[in-house]
Amino acid sequence: MIYRVKREADTGVEGADVWHKRLGWAFGLTASDPAEPAAALVRLADAERNTQDARDRYNKTWRRRYSLGRQAARRPYPEARRCSLPGGLWDRPACSDIGTWPGLPYVLLFLEWEARYPQEWTRHAKAWGTKEHLIRDVAAAHHDETVRTWN
Repeated sequence: MIYRVKREADTGVEGADVWHKRLGWAFGLTASDPAEPAAALVRLADAERNTQDARDRYNKTWRRRYSLGRQAARRPYPEARRCSLPGGLWDRPACSDIGTWPGLPYVLLFLEWEARYPQEWTRHAKAWGTKEHLIRDVAAAHHDETVRTWN
């Protein structure tokens, strides 16, 4: 499956190369070679473990009164979350057009994964609120051919 995404001109939005470094492994979730989904699920489990560890460190620091480390402890959590699904899809800039957003291929991948492998999706990445939000963004009637057509 090939996803076509227009690159957004200098708006501060991360480019496709940054997205690929962070979440490129996720395309293995829908691959036809059985070894690829297995490897991608291992990467997803690692990413989720890293996210949970970062959240736990942040929460532990937050519980300490007047801790000077709160700000520093907060940074790793969103960074770790961005390397996982669906966490990496949560923070789309509000002003960006989804058709030019470099995260669009990962949105489509996330939705395709659920459609093709619902049991695995439910077990490893079920996020109904995220899914609902993403479907609303993708389903908007004003999209051009880039968003409406993918093969």
